[in-house]
Amino acid sequence: MQSSFRQIDSDKRKTEMNEINYPLEVQKILNNSKIILVAAIGGGCDILGCMPIFYDLKKINKEIVLSDVFLYNLSDKLTESKNHPGIFYAKNDISEFDSINAYKAFPEGFIRSTVNMLPRTGVKDLTRKYQYIVDNAKIDTIIAVDCGVDSLMKGTEIGLGTYLDDLLSVIAIDQVNVKNKILICNSFGTEIEEKLNHEVILQNINELVKQDALYGIFSLNKIMDCYKFYKAVCDKAFQYGSSHIHPRLIKAIEGEQLSNFQMPFMNIWWCFDFHKVAIMKAEYKLLMHTLTFDEVKKIHRSFVINRSQNNA
Repeated sequence: MQSSFRQIDSDKRKTEMNEINYPLEVQKILNNSKIILVAAIGGGCDILGCMPIFYDLKKINKEIVLSDVFLYNLSDKLTESKNHPGIFYAKNDISEFDSINAYKAFPEGFIRSTVNMLPRTGVKDLTRKYQYIVDNAKIDTIIAVDCGVDSLMKGTEIGLGTYLDDLLSVIAIDQVNVKNKILICNSFGTEIEEKLNHEVILQNINELVKQDALYGIFSLNKIMDCYKFYKAVCDKAFQYGSSHIHPRLIKAIEGEQLSNFQMPFMNIWWCFDFHKVAIMKAEYKLLMHTLTFDEVKKIHRSFVINRSQNNA
């Protein structure tokens, strides 16, 4: 994996094209972007899914900032920002974690780059934290990455998957003052254990198409350097644990047979107008002023109960 990073450094001396064939509108945005925040929005192992984009944009000399939302209590093992309490920094160090839990709790430890770590909190507080990162690094574009597609749920459906964590980041980022925002989702069909309703996801994508919110799609192949880098990071992390998302995505990219008929969809990376996805969230106005995660859970629980009663 270190050799992959050395390749990035050597490539800075060259003028190269993207390996990834981004949709035209996305490419236009990237061409005019100088400093880009690549944000893993769902916590867990979403940060690993940022790696192909991270590598690809670093290769063409874009300055990249990384962020993630951590779902475990890691604050005592991370470095807290002196200028903005509540934002933490993760570096390439898993020494303080036992081998069993290192991957599950701290996939960022396998990435040779500092990651801005944001705790689970209320939407308003999360917005402030994202805004600080944007202002401090002079970011002009946010690429939000969801490994999975539950961020495309409205919140009124049955079979939402792990919707809530993505929801908080989507609403928070939508309120951040920054020039460009893009949502990229991948791994359609991998969220089997979460019982995600993929039929509804396709219906929601169709609605977004009607609203001109789908910029387009791209895919990876196994000969791409950005894919090799992503796989190298995953292979290192998988020595300590696993993920049901990334192994399926890797198999789909490499053409290995999976029993899931949705396999051809897994390596589609869907690119959306971020704001148009955000405003379709049923709980947007209910959650946008929350300050703590306890507030979020209370409001979300009430919303779910009311939704269930209305659907009865």
